[in-house]
Amino acid sequence: GGNKHLPILWKKIFGLGGIPHHMAERNRTETAYYISKYDGAIRYVDEQIGLLLETLEKLKLDENTVIVISADHGTYLGEHNFYFCHTGIPFEPLIRVPLIIKYDKIQSKGKIIDTQVQSIDIAPTVLDILNLNQACSFQGMRLKPLMVGETSFHTPYAFIGDKKCAAVRTKDFKLMRI
Repeated sequence: GGNKHLPILWKKIFGLGGIPHHMAERNRTETAYYISKYDGAIRYVDEQIGLLLETLEKLKLDENTVIVISADHGTYLGEHNFYFCHTGIPFEPLIRVPLIIKYDKIQSKGKIIDTQVQSIDIAPTVLDILNLNQACSFQGMRLKPLMVGETSFHTPYAFIGDKKCAAVRTKDFKLMRI
């Protein structure tokens, strides 16, 4: 919390304990400046999504369009002493991102589902929503059953990782290799 000044990190890639040099602007060191820029970026994306939704409605395409909104990663804003980076150790601020799927023909408006899923699930889900036969196989799971309220749906784990670090997460535990 609050506005604090951090060192600019010139040799480290990750923002552990300071501001990564590639993020630093005009040698600014105060955290509030970067957090306000991040908040501004979120506002801008929100406005653009609003324009897209308005346009689809005006063109009467909103009822026949599957809209998927997500992110490929989160950003550290001081959690675990990481600042303004989106790489590194896969703690929650980095890996927990929203997934919003809107399709008016599925009655799940305003429904919040608190089940972990993976971005690899998006493509098979969209094909399933549109009742298209999958021309190729996907590793991900179809989330349509979860969206329509089937209680038997279960994702045993979620995975994120690369050669440097990885995490496997169940509902109750997370195993990390860093």
